[in-house]
Amino acid sequence: MPTALSETAAKDQKIGSAITAAPASVTGKATILDWPAHEGDKPAVLRAGTNGWSCLPDMPEIEGSDPMCLDQPWMKWIDAYMTHTTPQITSVGVGYTIAPGGAGADT
Repeated sequence: MPTALSETAAKDQKIGSAITAAPASVTGKATILDWPAHEGDKPAVLRAGTNGWSCLPDMPEIEGSDPMCLDQPWMKWIDAYMTHTTPQITSVGVGYTIAPGGAGADT
């Protein structure tokens, strides 16, 4: 059974990963989410934010480092992807994936 200390360390590590995806002007007040543990679950909030951006840590099942920070249109796409529904996007979205070494980030 995980201890509170190990859960806190894991949370801090995920937040640390997520904030490498974008400039501090974005990540400083962004909501930090965790990838769902099970398909169909919603992402867990690791840290609440206030600027409309959402950042996610490295995807555990993908090789490389690929954290991302996304605005609302991109988060609608992520939600649709995770729920296997058609995204309802009505505006252009912006996303950051500037951490080096991510899958597809250097291509």
